[in-house]
Amino acid sequence: MMKKIAALIAALSLACSAQAEVLTFSYTAKIDHILWSVGGSTLQPSTATVRDRTVSNGDVVTGYFSIDTSTALVGEHTFPNLLLQVYLDSSSANAVTSKIGSAGPVTDSTSLRTLQISVIHASTGGLDGLGVNSYEYQAGNYFEEASIIFEAPSTGPGSGIDTSLIALNQNSRYEYSFVDYTASSFTAMSATAHLTSLTFLSSVPSAAVPEADTYAMLLAGLGVLGWASRRQRRSREVS
Repeated sequence: MMKKIAALIAALSLACSAQAEVLTFSYTAKIDHILWSVGGSTLQPSTATVRDRTVSNGDVVTGYFSIDTSTALVGEHTFPNLLLQVYLDSSSANAVTSKIGSAGPVTDSTSLRTLQISVIHASTGGLDGLGVNSYEYQAGNYFEEASIIFEAPSTGPGSGIDTSLIALNQNSRYEYSFVDYTASSFTAMSATAHLTSLTFLSSVPSAAVPEADTYAMLLAGLGVLGWASRRQRRSREVS
């Protein structure tokens, strides 16, 4: 099944080189790791609650995501051994939704204010990455993010949104984060869920994508810079 999905994505990627498309997938995942930070301590509980958001190990995540391959590149960030490219959504074509468990957080990129597609090119081995990140940040209030992330063996520096990375493997995962800035002490939680299924739903021609607004270009990178930083920390730990 995974080989069929990979072959399908590869074929779609070749087609997209001639004409931009909007690719839509559904997915399921299962929460298997939680971090909870409160009062200066970081714990790894089986259940964490911040405000009205509660996440538990074993919770099933369901949702879908769409990627418009014509989305414009709005910024690049260079890290040691990594090139991070940010493609910012300026239309409604890109999307990511998620529901955690029966009563856990529900996220939808139509309610979260910013959605971006992020591509990591590993210049010296390691893994390339593709992330669809939807987040909302309100200064002095909260930060909430939901992401679908794919990683695969590096193919070297490239350009464009590499949809061939979209495949079900051990590095395919969903990540959720919520940070409460209004509590008397900093409170945050993050949860990781490895994908248990990935289903291709549709491919339709992309409509013309307008230029990204100036303010939107300045927003690019907030959530995914954390992803790149975590990648760098993991790389140093392995080495």
